[in-house]
Amino acid sequence: MENRIRHMLDALNNAVQTEDTERNISLMQGLAGLTLCNFYAGRYLNDPHYTRKGHECCDLLIDTINNNTYKLQNLFSFCNGLAGVCYLFCHLNEKKFLSFDINDGFGDTEEFLFNIGLKSLKVGKSDYLHGGMGILYYFIRRLPEEKMLPWIMEMLAAYQGKARIDDNGMRMMNTVLLGREEIEFDLGLAHGLAGQLMILAELKDKGIAETQVSYLIEQGMRFIEGKRRPLEATGRNSYYPTSYIEMENMDEQNLDFYTSRLAWCYGDLNQALMYLKMGKVLKKEEYIATAKEIASLTLSNDLYKTDKLNLFFCHGYSGLINVYDTIYRATGEQMYKDASLAWAETLLQKIDAHPPEQWADENNAGLLEGRAGIVLSLLTAQAPEAAGWNDIFLLNF
Repeated sequence: MENRIRHMLDALNNAVQTEDTERNISLMQGLAGLTLCNFYAGRYLNDPHYTRKGHECCDLLIDTINNNTYKLQNLFSFCNGLAGVCYLFCHLNEKKFLSFDINDGFGDTEEFLFNIGLKSLKVGKSDYLHGGMGILYYFIRRLPEEKMLPWIMEMLAAYQGKARIDDNGMRMMNTVLLGREEIEFDLGLAHGLAGQLMILAELKDKGIAETQVSYLIEQGMRFIEGKRRPLEATGRNSYYPTSYIEMENMDEQNLDFYTSRLAWCYGDLNQALMYLKMGKVLKKEEYIATAKEIASLTLSNDLYKTDKLNLFFCHGYSGLINVYDTIYRATGEQMYKDASLAWAETLLQKIDAHPPEQWADENNAGLLEGRAGIVLSLLTAQAPEAAGWNDIFLLNF
């Protein structure tokens, strides 16, 4: 396994062009993600070569920003924008890979992120990867930095102001997503309510705005639980829908949403992770029991769709390595560790069956949907103590 990690990371490093005038520096698709790979490989493979590469990537990141020679699909987002780049430096500080003064380096950038994040939440761009909630998540990680708390409180108020809350609970429109119905609510981790509740749980865990946050969590969980259906009613596809449309004559369409696949981004695994997070933060054993019930069912591969899995993190084998490892770390139940390692073995088999020239190119070098995510996932399978980077994907519990 280590040889594959080194070979893939070396290829990613060799592809970096120091004179590139339009460099993608993003966390999940670009240079920031590669920086993370090198630091983790250096520490957990005990190889100073990769640590040096990590520092070189940091220097290149900063030079690229200062020279304004970067390109980003979305200037502000956590996935493809400056929020993710700032998060990288925050993470590297936390994990003691380096010491970097974020206030000095990104003070103006953070103020820009606050303003655009607040506007995003006010118009329903609640997406964690591509909208305001990703910026909120970054600000939470920056606590106890003094300026963060008032920004967080304003963004939290904007989130609640845009939410729909009634007897059915709380749900949130996500105007980032295209091709959706007028009143459609996403329940997933990557773009919807499950991920948003996990971010709110970070505030609860830190004791911030406890009454307000507890209310939002309670109402959000009420909505999700209200959409749970017996397997017999969903064609034995899943307990929860990936999305839900609140319009008349949509029963058949909504039933189609009860088709779960094994993935980090969507499906019943999302709800298992959400319940685990809530159980830990709220100290409710019944939530942990619900999480275990859902998670154990996902181990039956004939029930959940795996035919569209790819090699990468978002909806592929790499993501499943980390999801099941997270569940194992949270529950201590060996069957989830076994599942994580089994998916790592499947990933290695798929890599060996398909030479890199068939699937590796400049468009899939990132963490979310590329080779950097494979590198870190295999590293975590080999060295479980290397799982700290999982907080990027809300798997930090």
